[in-house]
Amino acid sequence: MARARVKSVLLEAAVDPEIAESLTTAWILERDFLLEAPSESSARWVVGNPPYVRVGEVDHDLAVRYRNLWPLMRRRADLYIGFFEAGLRSLEDGGVQVFIAPDRWMRNQYGEPLRRLLDEDFALELVVDLHSTQPFASRVAAYPAVTVIRRSPPSSTDVLRVRKGVESVTSGMITQGRAATQEPLIERSELLRESGHRWAFAPQAHVERLRRSSSTFLSLEETGAVVRAGIATGADRVFVTSDSTLVERAALTPVVGPKDLRSGELSWVGRYLVNPWRDGDLLPLASQDLPRLFSYFEDHKRELQNRYVSRRNPETWWRTIDRPVDENWRRPKLLIADINHQIEPVLAGEEFLPLNTLFYITSSTWDLEVLGGLLMSETAGDSVRAYSVAMSSGSLRMSAQYLRLLRIPAPDEISAEDAKRLTTAFRSRDRGEASRIGARLLGG
Repeated sequence: MARARVKSVLLEAAVDPEIAESLTTAWILERDFLLEAPSESSARWVVGNPPYVRVGEVDHDLAVRYRNLWPLMRRRADLYIGFFEAGLRSLEDGGVQVFIAPDRWMRNQYGEPLRRLLDEDFALELVVDLHSTQPFASRVAAYPAVTVIRRSPPSSTDVLRVRKGVESVTSGMITQGRAATQEPLIERSELLRESGHRWAFAPQAHVERLRRSSSTFLSLEETGAVVRAGIATGADRVFVTSDSTLVERAALTPVVGPKDLRSGELSWVGRYLVNPWRDGDLLPLASQDLPRLFSYFEDHKRELQNRYVSRRNPETWWRTIDRPVDENWRRPKLLIADINHQIEPVLAGEEFLPLNTLFYITSSTWDLEVLGGLLMSETAGDSVRAYSVAMSSGSLRMSAQYLRLLRIPAPDEISAEDAKRLTTAFRSRDRGEASRIGARLLGG
């Protein structure tokens, strides 16, 4: 299709048909860009819509070749990270790369090497957040952004966010937004670069507060809190049950997920983990005191063996992905759902093991109800929003990595009166009161 269109333009310009055919064949190539990218510093423009493919979906041997060629595509990085690196390496001085691609790399852990590269060697000139619109002919489950990156010394970045409800975006809207011209469909934000190549995106009204809190307060974990993700099983259909008689009672551990928190407090719906662990060690299949447990696992052997964790560890195919860490989850904890419009911490006791759709906070320095009240505040929520990946619905991903970036006062810097009021706000779910105190304590 591309060749036909280019050829028609050449023919309209009176180019000889044979030459037009030769040129379009030479100019337009269908190749694997990650294996045959342009040579270093050879391209003036790189424009594209990289594949939205997780590296785990790629043939293993091919994925190894990709990673060897493009080392920024590390950890759990999706395939598009390789396209970013290949394109950027090919740019000549002053050359420009324009991509429409998922924006997760700007905020999550696997994007840190790419952010480092840009912070040191490139100018990220423009980011257009398209979460609230659908820029593609068919709906996609990604959260896309347009980025304009130039091979030149780093500089400031224009950040534009398309407002919710906008069905299409024009170049004129973007131009007006960049020029700070009145454009009701575009919201201007700022990109804050912090130590460790962390990036935060915030409306201009919040920027100064975020800068102050970053230089004034400690991170959540530096104040003595520990943030962890709940247990991932790789097969909840097998490992999570509501049947308390399914296997031996000693092999059932009460678990909680978002559906247990819907009322703003813990209301357990009665689910258990069919638990292959004891005291942090994996139980052997030959365990004589739990015959029903291992008969159950044998009944589901094929499904459990098909998981990635089992293919990597075939000799322990009945394990969950994660190992329960007793010293962490067997404590009072604040539970936070992985997706929500705001931080909604809920206090849970020692007996409940969180599933991986929850994050949980434990602490030996905090009164958890005081911390819960502080986290409920709108100021704390705005701070996490600046770091977190936002969903198209406006909800946030409350990942542990984003919660850890929250900057707050140390427990001993909160007065007894404020601590009492935060506790009361937490218990009564009074977000307004929590927000008033949080705004004062956090500088909102």
